[in-house]
Amino acid sequence: MRDLVVKIGLRGDIYVDGKAVTSAELAEGIRQLNLDDGAVTYYRESPETEGSTAATDAFRLLLAQRPKKIRMGNDAPSEWGTLRWLELQEAPAVWRIFLAQGQKYLISLPRTPGQPAGPVFAGGPLKSEAELHWLRQFDLIIRCDRVLETPPQHPELAFAEAGLREASLHLRVSYLPDRRWASRFLPSEVPANIAVFQADAMRIARRMTAGGGRKMSADEASRLFEP
Repeated sequence: MRDLVVKIGLRGDIYVDGKAVTSAELAEGIRQLNLDDGAVTYYRESPETEGSTAATDAFRLLLAQRPKKIRMGNDAPSEWGTLRWLELQEAPAVWRIFLAQGQKYLISLPRTPGQPAGPVFAGGPLKSEAELHWLRQFDLIIRCDRVLETPPQHPELAFAEAGLREASLHLRVSYLPDRRWASRFLPSEVPANIAVFQADAMRIARRMTAGGGRKMSADEASRLFEP
């Protein structure tokens, strides 16, 4: 049985197996899929929000093609494998998210108005169930927001000292067994879907730190990660 992965952006743009398609191309793809008794796996950009009217209209267009079988992305296994490592940072030192299998985590939240610096949460390694729970949430937004389908931008500068000196967004993800993706974006270079991913990731990070955790200063957090 053949499957199609259909992802819909907040602007109503439609992607089939990582490629942008027209409504006519979508219709032909679903027609052939039904002949092959295949299934659609559907994702909507920014699952952390209510979405948009354009995305809803595009989903209705998908349903109008009458796919025989359809499942939501959160019920599907990840097409990329098992998320092992996730790292995001807005430089210079605006905020940071780091979570990796079997390692200590670090979440540095943005500064709020009137405060000298944002809070820093660090600790772990998390218990395996909690670690799996949060990695799965991040994996879902990586899939929904089409992160790995985005052409990498200056991967050699991602989290490099030279790349962190100016205002920029840094992302690095790693999936088992052997898929990696990294980018460094200047503010003017950030694609719309990556900006959505950044916002979605921050929502998850805030939930991750809302139930407690160890809050500390940046200096204390740095010492925690020393060998």
